[in-house]
Amino acid sequence: VLEYEFRRILDQHKVACKYCGRKFLPRTLKSHNYYFCGPNAKRTAKQAKTEKRNPRKMTKKALKKAMKTLRIGTNVPTPS
Repeated sequence: VLEYEFRRILDQHKVACKYCGRKFLPRTLKSHNYYFCGPNAKRTAKQAKTEKRNPRKMTKKALKKAMKTLRIGTNVPTPS
């Protein structure tokens, strides 16, 4: 309950980024716009080496493993 109240109050102070729409506290919005988002964003050398992860894109190997785990599209009977 305490954490819920804390987050609710904190969310009131968050500001939306005008480029991506994500909400940040004003202090963190400055660094977000400086390093990650916007027309003048400059990533550091280490940040430039990393790739942005796309959570919606699943590799074929991961998709096949997930389907096997969830028993989707297989004729294997589920254990009772």
